Amino acid sequence: MALLVALAGCSRVGAPTPQPRGDAPEPSATVTYLAGIANLGGQRLRVVVEVTTDARGRGTGHLEIPDLGLTADGNATWRDDKLELDLRYADECPGELRIRGKRTPEGGTRVEGTLEAKDCTGEESGTVFLEVTSRSSDPTRDGSRVESTAGDV
Repeated sequence: MALLVALAGCSRVGAPTPQPRGDAPEPSATVTYLAGIANLGGQRLRVVVEVTTDARGRGTGHLEIPDLGLTADGNATWRDDKLELDLRYADECPGELRIRGKRTPEGGTRVEGTLEAKDCTGEESGTVFLEVTSRSSDPTRDGSRVESTAGDV
């Protein structure tokens, strides 16, 4: 919980320093948008993710947590229904976010997995529930929510 409080405080101080978006994907890139909920430190947070991958499933990831004013960028891998994001954010308390998820059901549009956050205040872990969406139809906008098929965690 201290990490989230620190994240919220850090993200409000000054403008975040731009971070590289990891290894650039090949020209035949596929962009996938996901939106949903992260359960971290006892809080439910809206999450929006953009994943750009090449034909091998490697590329870049961009994550936003609007409730904290936090953005993170880094490397992404999406192969065989498995999503891996290794992201960094920079502000007064730079940190790392790591997401490991799997499509459910296999080949489906939902991704469920774990989220690990680490910065100058410590470490937290939780769960993430995302839905593949179009950029213009973010299911977390206007107060609506994406719910876990596994129930509250």
